[in-house]
Amino acid sequence: MISQLQALRQAHHDRDDLAALERFLLDDTAPLPSLDLLERTRLAAYAYTRTPRHHPDKLALRPAFVAATRRHQQAKAALTPLFQAWYAAGIEVLLFKGFYLAEFVYDAPAQRFYGDVDALIDPRHAAAARRIAVSLGWTVVAELTDSTLPHIHELMSLRSPDGMVYLEVHRRILQNYLPVSRLQQRFTDRAWQASVTHPWQGITVRALEPRDNILLGLILNRFWFADRWTFKPHDPLDMQQTMTRHQLSSDDLRRRADELGCRRTLDIFLSRCHPGRGVLHLAPPDKQQQQRWNWQISGERLACGAGAPSAGNAT
Repeated sequence: MISQLQALRQAHHDRDDLAALERFLLDDTAPLPSLDLLERTRLAAYAYTRTPRHHPDKLALRPAFVAATRRHQQAKAALTPLFQAWYAAGIEVLLFKGFYLAEFVYDAPAQRFYGDVDALIDPRHAAAARRIAVSLGWTVVAELTDSTLPHIHELMSLRSPDGMVYLEVHRRILQNYLPVSRLQQRFTDRAWQASVTHPWQGITVRALEPRDNILLGLILNRFWFADRWTFKPHDPLDMQQTMTRHQLSSDDLRRRADELGCRRTLDIFLSRCHPGRGVLHLAPPDKQQQQRWNWQISGERLACGAGAPSAGNAT
């Protein structure tokens, strides 16, 4: 199965496909892209929820919605006993990215495709979290001690007892491919401080504050590292769904970006992806444009903010 980014690159070769996808993501009344394109970009289940009952493609989209609903239910069933056990042991979990968005932001969980489940914990609890997970039948696929990169942002990768769910347990909120981790740690500390709680399956879990959900969970994770200023198909939907649910404005995002020190990155993102203003450019930028933007935000990426509190202070 090809990735969403591969599907976008394929669509880029067909400008009609790319234009149809952009219109679909920006306008609820726009015609559906081809079923093949919707399936390749993992948008078929979302399209099902947007398609009127008597639309000729409604029936063809239904299997994707049913499968996505079932998959999310399986993920919840696997995660619930683990997170409950961690909670009982005093280990707070901060959920972000796909699973969090499906569970707490979108109208129906099936609307938001996700692969791995992403969670942040205080790294001081890593050994206890690992021990509890193994006792519940989870398999440790990889962990920090296996890495030759001491600045890697993940503590461990876990596979559920039924093999259906992969859980990425993070110690920092952002990816980091540089040998200096102070900036990533500063953002992680700020994420913990501003995080909000949600009742879930009889316990409490944490999530990013809504503005951080866009700035940290989406924009910085997308633009500062491996994706090279390229969007995934769900990015404009994630942004719009979060802003609508929490009644956020662009000015709200700008104020928080000023606090975090990532205003230039936000402005570049909004110039390419601003669903509220009908702006979306899915075509990957060329290398020269990437280099210009990297230079423009170099000061933000190299800032290391002194005096940040220790990780995991979520009280």
